[in-house]
Amino acid sequence: MEKGLKDGIAQAVLREAAFSIIVVDAQADDHPIVFGNLFFERMMGFTPEDYLGKNPRFLQGEDQDQPGAEKLKTAIEQGQPTLARLRNYRKNGDMFINEVYISPIRDDAGTVTHYLGIHNDITDFTKKQADLNKAQSFLEAVPDAMIIVDTDGRIQFATPQTQNLLGYTTEELQGQSVDMLVPNGFRKGHHKHRANFVSKGQNRLMGYGDVLFALHKDGHEIPVEISLNPINTGEDTVISASLRDVTPRIESERQIKNALEIAEAATQEKSRFLAAASHDLRQPLQSLNLYLSALQMVTKDNEKASEIGDKMQVSLLGMKNLLDALLDVSKLDSGSITPERSEFNVQALFNTVLGDFTPLARQKGLVLDAKIDENLTIFSDQALLLRIVENFVSNAIRYTDKGQITLSALKSGDQVRISVKDTGIGIPADALDRVFDEYYQLGNAHRDQGKGLGLGLSVVRRVADLLEHPLEAKSDIGKGSTFSVFVPVAENKPANIEPQNGILKPAESRPVILCIDDNEAVLDSLSMMLDAAGYDLFLAVDGPTAMAHLRNGASPDIVLSDYRLPGPNGIEVVKNIRQEHRDDVPIIMMTGDTSGTTIREAGLENLEVLSKPVDVKELLRLIETMTG
Repeated sequence: MEKGLKDGIAQAVLREAAFSIIVVDAQADDHPIVFGNLFFERMMGFTPEDYLGKNPRFLQGEDQDQPGAEKLKTAIEQGQPTLARLRNYRKNGDMFINEVYISPIRDDAGTVTHYLGIHNDITDFTKKQADLNKAQSFLEAVPDAMIIVDTDGRIQFATPQTQNLLGYTTEELQGQSVDMLVPNGFRKGHHKHRANFVSKGQNRLMGYGDVLFALHKDGHEIPVEISLNPINTGEDTVISASLRDVTPRIESERQIKNALEIAEAATQEKSRFLAAASHDLRQPLQSLNLYLSALQMVTKDNEKASEIGDKMQVSLLGMKNLLDALLDVSKLDSGSITPERSEFNVQALFNTVLGDFTPLARQKGLVLDAKIDENLTIFSDQALLLRIVENFVSNAIRYTDKGQITLSALKSGDQVRISVKDTGIGIPADALDRVFDEYYQLGNAHRDQGKGLGLGLSVVRRVADLLEHPLEAKSDIGKGSTFSVFVPVAENKPANIEPQNGILKPAESRPVILCIDDNEAVLDSLSMMLDAAGYDLFLAVDGPTAMAHLRNGASPDIVLSDYRLPGPNGIEVVKNIRQEHRDDVPIIMMTGDTSGTTIREAGLENLEVLSKPVDVKELLRLIETMTG
């Protein structure tokens, strides 16, 4: 009776246990279930009538081919305990993951009489584990090193890429302070920065633009970019830190910087070379131009000589234009030109352009006129803007065979649109964006310099960029083109400036010119041209010679001097002349350098600068103006 009581108590305990239990008969055929507790019935949804007398495999439904089932079968055959996972199905058909532990029950003789089976629904755990495995696989696939740090700064997890970057294995990092990865010089403030980040809880990209460093296991520092992200796990907050080695980026930036420095040095060297060579390049061209002008003056009655002279003049003009364009590009690229902005009237600008180009337009049978809606005043560098507009007009005349060329100025808000419109051949749409490139020309495959050099609009683009004046080009094939520049409006309106054109004759009193140039060919050709033009001359190869002329009684009406002279330069020489002679004597300074900025910065009044090779018409016009 006592044994029966004990068995009854044990059975009652098992029946009420808070986990799923079944017992199968190991002696009976097919090992039927002989006992199941309440927790088993609630978990499975079965009643005793549903499961007693059946083999537990019925819980697998039709899903019989499972590794876990084979494992259980082998353990039962060997009389051994085991743990296996099965896909089981409740009475309502729902599948769940069942972790089954079986253990044999033996009698006093050691014979297995029953098997005890304990069941545990681990579906949720399995899903979480799968999610964790998936997340870990994802993290391990991320190319950047990543560590997970808790709010105390302890490393909870590190991806394998961390070892590639920092040298530590994931096991070596786990549980360690993240400060071990911070260089010594940065550790002092790191704790404060970490606490500040945790309190704000915002994503943050560190190291972009500023280089941060991480400490490698071997002690060397690695430049890194760090991205921090707070992660709420539901129980607490951890920080995800992604680390990217920016050594390749820094090296690439260094190489780019070096390449830019080399390119800039090459550009500066080119500009220095052109600046140094321009004086010597211009000198023979200057003397040749002056000799030719003198020859034309003394042989103007000889028709054949005049024709030859005209043709030589065209060739010289082509050489001069090419040299001027090349040096203009050099000056603009080297930054040696500084705009001198002022307020002036558009009509004055147009008057100058019309005066310079009307004869050339008439030679081609073209009409050159101007239209201005009102008395517009603009703010710009008058000389540089004139270069832009005259280049537009020159191109228009070159590419227009009939019709007209119209200059216009139209105010729009705080801008004035200055345009040059022609009735020429037009420009294809695919070429319109290229016309401002160096050496690009339409219809000049054989490089006929009579059709231009392909540098003019390149200079225009550089000048416009320097002045910050936008450009615009529009064209219709066979109908013509319109080139425009946009210039700021000015408030004040200065009086119009009338143009001055043609070679002006000197006054009958034959003004006296003191000419100073150390190049004998230039000085000789200059004297011949000026003598033919009707001027009295004193010649000097340097400053001391010029001063000797003054002390011997010379009284020049104007001084024409080269800038580069042996000994004192042209500026110093003319200062001495003004002290010795008179302080307001007009000065024309000729220079073969790429910029007249140095001369203008001297601040001398009543001084004009001409670039070699000097245009004879411009020189004579200037002499007449300054001595008139």
